[in-house]
Amino acid sequence: MKENNLIKNMNKNKLSYGCQLNSPSSEQIELLGMAGFDFILFDGEHGTLLLTH
Repeated sequence: MKENNLIKNMNKNKLSYGCQLNSPSSEQIELLGMAGFDFILFDGEHGTLLLTH
């Protein structure tokens, strides 16, 4: 199982870095994961992200 960097950093009182995404693009999600972000916030209210995706 992959280590949860967000929880690990919170437990050590360290900063975590993330990005907000409002697109259902799986390619963008993969790129953000490879970029090294600790978390991604999916915004379904202000973009094209729908429950059907």
